Amino acid sequence: MAPEVFLGQYTSKIDIWSVGVMAFMALSSHVPFFGQHRSDVVDRIMMGKFSFKANRWRKISKQGKSFVRDLLQKKPERRPTAYESSRSVWLNRSFEASVRFPREAVMQNVSESIETFAAFSKLKKLALMIVAHKSTSKEIGVLRKAFQSYDAERTGVVTKKQFIATLGGQGYSKHDLDTMFQGADIDGTGLIRYTEFLAATIEATGAINEERLAEAFDRLDADDSGFISRQNLSSFLGDGFSQDDIDEIIADADL
Repeated sequence: MAPEVFLGQYTSKIDIWSVGVMAFMALSSHVPFFGQHRSDVVDRIMMGKFSFKANRWRKISKQGKSFVRDLLQKKPERRPTAYESSRSVWLNRSFEASVRFPREAVMQNVSESIETFAAFSKLKKLALMIVAHKSTSKEIGVLRKAFQSYDAERTGVVTKKQFIATLGGQGYSKHDLDTMFQGADIDGTGLIRYTEFLAATIEATGAINEERLAEAFDRLDADDSGFISRQNLSSFLGDGFSQDDIDEIIADADL
């Protein structure tokens, strides 16, 4: 939600803000405003605090960043109108490219999402697994097709060999591919299961927003204590994760 919504004073410019949020997620596979709790998210929104530091932004032109920055101006009067936004040269060029090469664009988004996911804390990965599990068929339809591209033998899992074969031609180094595979293999089985794949790629669809992530963290905080405890994680993860695993998740997230 736009900052002015929380103040109860808003106009149609909130729609421009929403487009900015969606554009940010589509380009970076990240939400612009993220926090462990709802209050953290709201604070960031009110400050208009976001950045282009994620790896994927390196491939986005200055015009693309400027387009998103304009839409996410904290003050409504500084945002462009819908007409002005639609006339963006950068926007129209990007749209034309996506129409010409739709599948290539999707697979590029998926691979970049996996690359970004590998650097996330294990706690955020768990939150994204929750979001993926609760997503609709419509939201993940394109990811199901992408998974089939990786799972060429239709076994329901992706081996490291299949993973490398699928991404080997995209310019990633062996180290990059190892890191990406290990990052997506959340439970450390040496295989990427369908749910893990969805968690690693769900942000590529633009289906993630700050509210859905906050809800996922709230679900982990089952006793509404305001923070996520060892007991919360143990109850949620079940017997498949040892106390050492849980301690590692907590240490990784600095809880």
